[in-house]
Amino acid sequence: MAQETITDLSLVFTPDFELILGKQLHARLQIDKEIRHLDR
Repeated sequence: MAQETITDLSLVFTPDFELILGKQLHARLQIDKEIRHLDR
């Protein structure tokens, strides 16, 4: 029973977690671009 609950929670949380990580990565790349642009 406990394992079923854990599986359900992972199914619920994984997409949001990946979305948040994706947004953080995208923001990081944008910051990198802006810093390089300022360095020139």
